[in-house]
Amino acid sequence: MWTAEHIRDIVPVKRRKEYADTYKTRKVDTFYARIADLQNLVRRESEWGENLDLRFQKYYCAFYVEDKPVFGVRLEGPPRFCVWIAEKEAARLSTLWPFERYDWNCALYPKHTTTDDLRPIFRFAYQTRRDTHSPSDEQAEQSAEVEQIKDLVPGEYREPYETEHKNKISEFYQRVAELRNLVQGTSWDLRLGFRKYYSAFYFKNKCIFGVCLEGSPRFRAWITENEAKDLNKTYPFERYDHAKGFALYPRDVSANELFPIFRFAYAKHSDTYYPGNKQVDRSAAEQIRDLVPSDLQQHYEDTYKKDKIDKFYTRVAELQNLVQETSWDLRLGLRQYYYAFYIKNRPIFGVRLEGPPRFCVWITEAEAARLNNFCRFERYEPTRNCALYPMDTKIEDLRPVLRFAYEKHSGPHYLGDEHVVQSTAAGQVLVPTERRTYYETTYKKD
Repeated sequence: MWTAEHIRDIVPVKRRKEYADTYKTRKVDTFYARIADLQNLVRRESEWGENLDLRFQKYYCAFYVEDKPVFGVRLEGPPRFCVWIAEKEAARLSTLWPFERYDWNCALYPKHTTTDDLRPIFRFAYQTRRDTHSPSDEQAEQSAEVEQIKDLVPGEYREPYETEHKNKISEFYQRVAELRNLVQGTSWDLRLGFRKYYSAFYFKNKCIFGVCLEGSPRFRAWITENEAKDLNKTYPFERYDHAKGFALYPRDVSANELFPIFRFAYAKHSDTYYPGNKQVDRSAAEQIRDLVPSDLQQHYEDTYKKDKIDKFYTRVAELQNLVQETSWDLRLGLRQYYYAFYIKNRPIFGVRLEGPPRFCVWITEAEAARLNNFCRFERYEPTRNCALYPMDTKIEDLRPVLRFAYEKHSGPHYLGDEHVVQSTAAGQVLVPTERRTYYETTYKKD
């Protein structure tokens, strides 16, 4: 695993001195640490490592395809990730992670953002640059992928495809290959199937998304019309087929651009993508109920309807599943009108029972507003310093907000296992680099 020290060692001497003379040591250390995070991601993506070249410039470091930067870390201002994509593309991809501003032909992302958060955006930028700069290799690769898709088509469909749709079958295969590449880059448990007029990826026996063969080959997603309308701000659907229950998207939209739509469809139909989105069985809800003192249980039963109490326990159990899956260091605590997950004595998020049951997250109103791209809060309670979210909100949608709240109160974790050791009178204290920077820039040294 690459660390900040490894990155420092490979920086050209002249550039390293330039960094040291221009910027404070803690800022350069953070810069190197973020580059190390990127380098570790590039190493995990074997294809990227073969085609990307790391270069250090005066104000930034970037990974290049030939002579064009793809993504990197900006040194000016707080060190942050930057991605060389068009502003329009950054806006489309803001459902994955919102960019902070656009400058120098690249999108800049908030300093707390992690490489895992931006991985789909890095992948999009890499594929865009690769497609632009290696046309002959790309054509050969696409031909091989199309042949692989052809081989997967059952014999009963292959001949009708070739004879009835010969003018568009190549485009159809290319779109299916594009979608398969996207699926292979995820952990989604899907299988590819073919029918007379379309191809689809299935979860068990449910169609999730695919490519239609009728008309011009286009992507489709099996979601409701209302869901398609809710997601319309991201990518407008072309039309909705009420008889077959899917939204159809324009011909010129790529699979990468529709990633948020496909992710939503998968999360909706499966119980494996986000553990917090799993259907909680009765025993899990009963385990939560068993934690409630008997007198308080009786108070709930005397005060609220049974279905309201059951829903309350179930949603708390869903949050418990998410906390266990992510290994967040939180404890579950009970109050009379809400359950919350705590760091020491500080509530982070939970479920409120009084009034209409809602999720509550202890963040500022400004933070909740900034996170509206992920999940829109219903209202803010300034007396309790928490944002309230509707009870029917999916844990999948709420997850980025919960993670933000956890990281806000526990300290950022994007540096992984790398820590900076500082000596104190009490001994050795392990302080994450970004947290150390925050301390030193916010408070006096003593």
